Amino acid sequence: MILPWSSSLAEKWDAYCDQHDQAWFWHRSGWMKYCEQRTNAMIMSFAVIENGNIVGICPIILEDHALVYQGGPCPKPLYRDADVLKELLLHLRSLYSAYAIKSYEYRGCIPEHSGSDISWNTRILNLNPYSEIEVINRWLHVRKSYKSLINNCYKKHQIEKSTDPRSVEILHELHRAQSGRDTRSQKTWDHMAAWVRSGHAYLCLAWNIVGICEGAIYVYSYKGHEYYGHAATNILNINHVLLWEAIRTSTANTFETGWQGHAANKKEESIEFFRRGFGGVNQPMIVTRA
Repeated sequence: MILPWSSSLAEKWDAYCDQHDQAWFWHRSGWMKYCEQRTNAMIMSFAVIENGNIVGICPIILEDHALVYQGGPCPKPLYRDADVLKELLLHLRSLYSAYAIKSYEYRGCIPEHSGSDISWNTRILNLNPYSEIEVINRWLHVRKSYKSLINNCYKKHQIEKSTDPRSVEILHELHRAQSGRDTRSQKTWDHMAAWVRSGHAYLCLAWNIVGICEGAIYVYSYKGHEYYGHAATNILNINHVLLWEAIRTSTANTFETGWQGHAANKKEESIEFFRRGFGGVNQPMIVTRA
């Protein structure tokens, strides 16, 4: 049985994601609602139900006749077996007709669902168990020109790793000041605070000598993997120490600094260059457009 997404499904949906070995944070209901509220799009996600239990999910959002997440790929569908996949794809095709959907971008591949490979890379640091020796090893892989910037920031700022959800409002204030306005709804910031509260994210903040926060980053954490997500600063070259602090203190198995080879302009190219400055390797992020 197909059950369209509703808020009453959230608890079961997230429990399914938490136990599924191919699910990550982007599959969970909170991220889906965040994307919907950020883009004013429509959640079209659905679950496959058997005997009252979820046996498959398809997280999708409709934006301008395309199934995407904030203009990027949706998380791939998850399913128990081939029969569940067949039911999932049948319903997905019915949505194409009903909503005049022109394309569907998703991470990974789906058997029996053809599409074009539009993959790009993402930067991954494979981390060993946390120890003093491991921290030294992580430092060795930081770009040489970044090390003096990081050391200078440590001298001038107190760097804090925060699991206090109230720190999200500090990031929000920095983001507002940097942008000159609020660029998205308060509800998206509320989601981010909730994820810190639930242990799915944390922040790193830089405080100057008079107690003013001059920079903050937000890192997602789920199933032993961490992802550098958001940043806002009011001075130059402080992101380096904040990202390094997250990497230095991480107890995750892997740390992802972000996409590579997907830049659309010079600004995005410089961001990709920055993300490569902390070690790691480029790994393919399989993306299909159907």
